[in-house]
Amino acid sequence: MTREEQERNLYLKRVATGEIDSPLQGKPSLDKPWLRVYREEDILAPVPEMTAYQYLYENNKDHKKAIALNYFGHTVTYGQLFEKIDEMVKSLTSFGIKKGDTVCICCTNTPEIVYLFYAISKIGAVADIIDPRINENVMLKYLSDVKTKLFMCLDLSLPKYYNIINQTSVEKVVSLPVLEALPAPMKAFAMAKQFIDAKKEGKPLPPKVNLPKDDKYMTFSEFKRAGKNGQVIEEPYEKNRPVAIIHTGGTTGVPKGAVLSNDNLNSLVHQLRHTSLRFDKDQKWLSLMPPCVAYGLANGMHMSLSCGMQSILIPTYEPDKIDEMILRWEPNRLACSPAHWEYFAHSEKLKGKDLSYLINPIEGGDSINIELEKQINEILKKQGCADSLRKGYGLSETCAALAVASPDVDPDILLGSVGFPLVNTNISIFEPIDPEKPVDINDIVELGYNEIGEVCAQSDNVMLGYFNRPEENERTLRMHPDGKVWLHTGDLGLVTPDGRLFIKGRTKRIVIRFDGTKVYPADIEGVIASHPAVSLVAVVGVKDSAHEQGELPKAYIVLKEEYQNNPEIIEQIAMLCNQNLIDYMIPFAYEIIDQMPYTPLGKVDFLNLKKRQEETYTQGEYTRKRTLN
Repeated sequence: MTREEQERNLYLKRVATGEIDSPLQGKPSLDKPWLRVYREEDILAPVPEMTAYQYLYENNKDHKKAIALNYFGHTVTYGQLFEKIDEMVKSLTSFGIKKGDTVCICCTNTPEIVYLFYAISKIGAVADIIDPRINENVMLKYLSDVKTKLFMCLDLSLPKYYNIINQTSVEKVVSLPVLEALPAPMKAFAMAKQFIDAKKEGKPLPPKVNLPKDDKYMTFSEFKRAGKNGQVIEEPYEKNRPVAIIHTGGTTGVPKGAVLSNDNLNSLVHQLRHTSLRFDKDQKWLSLMPPCVAYGLANGMHMSLSCGMQSILIPTYEPDKIDEMILRWEPNRLACSPAHWEYFAHSEKLKGKDLSYLINPIEGGDSINIELEKQINEILKKQGCADSLRKGYGLSETCAALAVASPDVDPDILLGSVGFPLVNTNISIFEPIDPEKPVDINDIVELGYNEIGEVCAQSDNVMLGYFNRPEENERTLRMHPDGKVWLHTGDLGLVTPDGRLFIKGRTKRIVIRFDGTKVYPADIEGVIASHPAVSLVAVVGVKDSAHEQGELPKAYIVLKEEYQNNPEIIEQIAMLCNQNLIDYMIPFAYEIIDQMPYTPLGKVDFLNLKKRQEETYTQGEYTRKRTLN
C-alpha cells in the first residue's frame, strides 16, 4: 500500500467517524466505512519490506532469551531459534538449494518445520508445505509439478510414498521424526506415553519406520551433519519473491497451490498487529492448526513468532482434545476451527474451570452458526474470560485472513458477522459471475450495502497466484473497471453501512430452483440454528424430482444430547421454518444425523452431505418430508 493510499484511507476514516462532512458513494470499496474502528497510527503505519525471516528477526533480536517454541514441554528460546535456522541454512545449501528452488516439506506442527521454513525464506527459496495425509497419487502430482530436488517427509507418512519417489525429480529424501526435537530423556518419556495412550484408547502403535537401503534416503540427523561445515548465507530482500506454496482444501477437484510471498505473510501479520486484538510479546499461543494450511503457517507460526509469543506446538490435529490442551497449557491465545469450538462448547472437562487467561479467542477457517457462537460466549463469560469469541474470515489465497471482529465493538453488534476488513484491505460485494465463461470488464458490477453477492478483495496479503494454473488465475484474479485486480473469493456475503462483513455461503452452495430462484443455505441454517434443540445444521441442494432441472434445499441437523430421541423436534423445526422463511426457501426435507461430517481440516464436508443426500434421495428414505403448511 502506497503512502497516497494510506492518506486516502485516513480521509475516509474521518468521513466514517463524522469528523469530516463528505457525501458517501454508497459502495463499500469507495467508502470503506470499517476504517472507523482503526486508529490513525494504524492506518499510517509503514508496511514492512523484508523477508519473512528478517521480519521474525527484527521483531525479536532484542528478545532472544524469551521462549519461542514449546514442544511437549521442551522449550526453545528465540536466540536458540535463530541458531537452529542457521543450522538448517547450512544443511540446505550443502545439498545445493539456492534462491528460487522449491523444497517440498510434508510435515506437521514440529520445531523442524519452523526451522526449515525460516531458513528457506533466508536463502530465497520456496517451501512447498504438504499435508502428510494425502495419498500417493496427489503427492506424485505435487512433487512433479514443482520439480523439487529435496523432499522432506514425516517418518510415519513416508512409506506410503516410496513407490512414487523414483517417478519424480527428487534427489534426496529426508525422514523427519515427530519426536526429533526432544532431548533423549523427554523422547523416551514421550514414546512411553504414546504407548500407554494407544493401549488405553485401543489404538495400534505407530509402526517403526525403516528407510530403504538407498543413498537417496537419509535421516534428519544425517541431514544436519551434512551441513556442519557449511556457510550461512542470506539473500537480500526482493519484493514479491515467493516463499511458500499452500495447497487449498480441495473440496472440489484436485487442490490448487496458492503461491505466497514474503510480503503476503508480512502484510497479514502487520495488519493483525494493527487491530485491537492485543498481540503482545511473551503471550502463550496454542498452535493447533497444521502448517500445511495458511491458517497454520501465517497465523499460527509467522504471526505468533513475529509478535514474540511462546508458540506451543501441537503436532496432531485433534479437535476432540481441545479441552485437554487448554487445561494443560493454559494459553493466552488460540485460533481454532469450528470443529474445535464445537467440542469446546460441549466439553464436560471444561465445565466450571477458570478461563480468565484466554484473550480474544479466535474462530476461523469456516463459518460457525450464531447459536453455537452465543453458547461459546456464554461459557467464556461465565468462566472468567473477559472477551467474547472473535471470528475472522479469510482464505488460503489471502494468508488466511481478510477480516476480523474488533474487540472495541460490542460483541452483540458483531454477532453473526466476521467483523471488519483489515486496515490495509479493501472488500466489496459484486454481482456473481460465471467463472467458466468469459466476462467483459464492464459486466463486473459492484453492489451496494446489504446486498448479497460475491465477496471480492484487494490486499497486500492476496497471493501471487496459483502455481502452474493460469486458467484458475484468470478466473480468480480479475481486473475490475477501477483498473485494479481483485480476488474473487467464491463466497457470498454482504457489507453493512457501518462496515461489518457477513458471509452467506459459497457461490457453489447456492441452491437454484427449477424456475431460477436462488436460495442461500446460510439464511435457512440461521433459522434452524435458532431452535434450542439444534447443535449444528447444514443445508445442501437436493435434485428436484418434479422438474428436469433445479434443486430444493435439504437440512441436515445434529441435535443437542438432551433433545435426542424426541420425535416432535422435526415438526417444531419445520414449523419454525414455515413461520420465518419465504415459501421457496423452506427445506424440502429435514434429516437428523448423529454428527456432522468434517474435512480433515475441520470444515463441514458438504460434498459428503451431497453424496449422502443423493443416495438417500435415490432410495426414497428421507427421515421426514415437509408436510406442514
